[in-house]
Amino acid sequence: GKPANIIVDCYDSEITRVTAKVQTPSGDSWNIEFEPKFKSKVYEGTYIPVEPGYYVVKVMFDNEAIPENLYRVLIGNPDGVCLDGEGLQYAFVNNDNVIDVYTEK
Repeated sequence: GKPANIIVDCYDSEITRVTAKVQTPSGDSWNIEFEPKFKSKVYEGTYIPVEPGYYVVKVMFDNEAIPENLYRVLIGNPDGVCLDGEGLQYAFVNNDNVIDVYTEK
C-alpha cells in the first residue's frame, strides 16, 4: 500500500516529541515516531495501511494523550487513500479538528 502521512504543527507550544499509535482492523498495532521537518515545530509521521477496514490513530504529545483524539479512518483499498486537512496539520486540545479522507476507485 501507499504511505499515509500525518503532519502535526506544534508551532505555538513547547512540544518536543510527537508519537502516534495505529491500530489495524484486525487488532494489530504499532507506534509511529514523528520526525521534525525543516528544523521547525512541524512533525511528520507515516504508516502504511496493510488491510481494509477501520484504523484507529491516536496522537500523543510528549508521551501524553491528547483528549478525544482517536481518529477512525476507513480503508477500503489501501492503495487508494490519502488523508489531508487541518486536523492532521493543526490539531489543538479542546477544539474540533478536521481530517479529510480521499479515496480512489
